[in-house]
Amino acid sequence: MTDLALEVNHEGISRDESATALVRRFSLYAAGTSLIPVPVLDLLATSGVQVKMVRDLAELYQVEFSADATKSVISALVGTLGAQYAAVGASSLVKIVPFVGQVASTIVAPGLAGAVTYGLGQVFVRHFSMGGTLLTLDVEKMRAYFKEEVEKGKDSAKTESAAKPAATASKVS
Repeated sequence: MTDLALEVNHEGISRDESATALVRRFSLYAAGTSLIPVPVLDLLATSGVQVKMVRDLAELYQVEFSADATKSVISALVGTLGAQYAAVGASSLVKIVPFVGQVASTIVAPGLAGAVTYGLGQVFVRHFSMGGTLLTLDVEKMRAYFKEEVEKGKDSAKTESAAKPAATASKVS
């Protein structure tokens, strides 16, 4: 198979375009898993979505996949966010408080889970597209890029949520 055949699939979509679509889709899935009303189960589901995203990216880039290596890299990268990611865990635990906890978690958790998943996806896309593997990903070198991409994910979530009411209003009129 030629390099060109690896770069474009049978539908004429480039591998990078496929990867971007995949990361966006899994970011939405992660945002949705944060709405699971059971504390900690939502975090486990979000982690599962992130691992599945990396598995699909590895397949797309023809990189050997290891769930254990993926979990280690994800943990190391997410740990660099410190207080930001602690807010995701806190929003999961606050669900214990009747009504108020559910409402507070619903406001905060989807955006954070989606943004973190987006950032992770962008890190793996960049690394895999440069020929890297799960075993060669240098977390130290990717920290700044990861944080930058998480911020882009947050901005994207804000833009999309602001655009939805406008799109809904135009459909109603």
